[in-house]
Amino acid sequence: MLKPFSPSDARRLREFLQEAGYTDEEFRKRPALMDLPSRRAGNWPYLLDYTSDPRTLNVLLRLFLFGMRLERPAVAGLISPPVLDLMTGSGMLAPDMDGLVPSVMLTPLDQNWFAADPLWRMESEQSSDTVLWANQTTRVLNLFSIRRPSRSTLDLGAGCGVLSVLASKHSERVAATDLNPRSAEFTLFNARLNEVENIESYTGDTFDPVQDRTFDLVLANPPFFVTPTSSRLYCENAMELDDYCRRVVREGARHLNEDGYLQMTLEWVQTSGQSWQDRLAGWLDGTGCDAWILRGYAREAGEYAHERNKDAYAVNPERATQKFHECLDYYRARGVEQVCGGVLAMRRRSGKNWLRMEEVPLDVGEPVGDSVLEVFATQTVLSAYSSDEQLLSLRPRLAASAVLEQQFRPGEGKWTLASRQLRLSQGLPAFLAVESQVAEFLAGCDGSLTLGELAQQLAARVKAPPENVRQQCCAVVRKLAERRVIAL
Repeated sequence: MLKPFSPSDARRLREFLQEAGYTDEEFRKRPALMDLPSRRAGNWPYLLDYTSDPRTLNVLLRLFLFGMRLERPAVAGLISPPVLDLMTGSGMLAPDMDGLVPSVMLTPLDQNWFAADPLWRMESEQSSDTVLWANQTTRVLNLFSIRRPSRSTLDLGAGCGVLSVLASKHSERVAATDLNPRSAEFTLFNARLNEVENIESYTGDTFDPVQDRTFDLVLANPPFFVTPTSSRLYCENAMELDDYCRRVVREGARHLNEDGYLQMTLEWVQTSGQSWQDRLAGWLDGTGCDAWILRGYAREAGEYAHERNKDAYAVNPERATQKFHECLDYYRARGVEQVCGGVLAMRRRSGKNWLRMEEVPLDVGEPVGDSVLEVFATQTVLSAYSSDEQLLSLRPRLAASAVLEQQFRPGEGKWTLASRQLRLSQGLPAFLAVESQVAEFLAGCDGSLTLGELAQQLAARVKAPPENVRQQCCAVVRKLAERRVIAL
């Protein structure tokens, strides 16, 4: 059992970790630390050599990232006795004869630290109720999450409470729920470690623990793997194919306040005779929500079955092969052609709702929550201002991060323009080839003139019929607004 820290003890431990360099910033400088150490992956010998120098940071990495048992002499002098007492007294380290065994994996993220189950437990027979570290899907959802003030926020499938702690900074209250009863222990521990007091933890299935409540923000990183098994609480569920993600979407809509958002990571399938777009459209139909879905990847059924079982080959090749075929048979019997994954954002709003889907890489390196809000604002305007006449009254504004790039190639003794591309230099990626006249037109989209005024200026400049120019300008603005390059 973990024992939560007092505020003063939590501050002392965090100061020690900061001074030792056990920080998110330091991890990002060292690519080797961004991949989970694993004997299965084959990076274990390299990581042992990488941390062989007797330094405080290396001792901390071996204990709290690699999950290694260390003899006390290897720790003495590198972790001070008062800090070591904090670690053992809280249950982070367990004495073992003349050694110390880590009870948690500790990972830094955004000036915070999060305890979860250690690597050795994850790879043991006890792994079914493992509480995961701040893994990749958690980090993706954090980067996409909206950070505007929230009266009440729900972290659904909270795990060790990463999203709860991070959302607490802009939320009056946070409710953290998880089916795994061990989640509440880690969430409380991590809240106290990071001096957060406005989180309540509940154990139960999906929205059951908060069935009578509504929220301004729901963050969900559910167990979305599409598998025929449900033994691992943190990534699998007992429902057919992607039905659990559908359940979260449809039930989640009922737990949103007006103008409240649900954001989630998810996987879904494309089946024979139904496109993935139509499948998701069915999920959203009648929810009373606008929705933006970003597909980040798609895997053919066989590829997905291999991906979900490949780590097991190093441990038990025969069993891994059996599980691969079980998965593949499961997909084929249900007509699954692809398994897709990505991020969904939905907002409860009265009136006629819109649905937008696009394919976008999810490997963003910075928070893009403000971009999410801007997309919802712009798409709502596009839906409301459906005619060119209405659109011409708006004042389009080119994104501040927009960059125009031109490439030239040599030939016949001079440079010849090969391409002209408009892209966003920050946030979600966007690329669009543009002509010179369009680029010049876009330079004037700074919010000071209406689209009608901009079109009139362009028509006079190129000596073209005003009506034709207005139609073309409206088409360009709609296209670029959908690509997030222009805001309305």
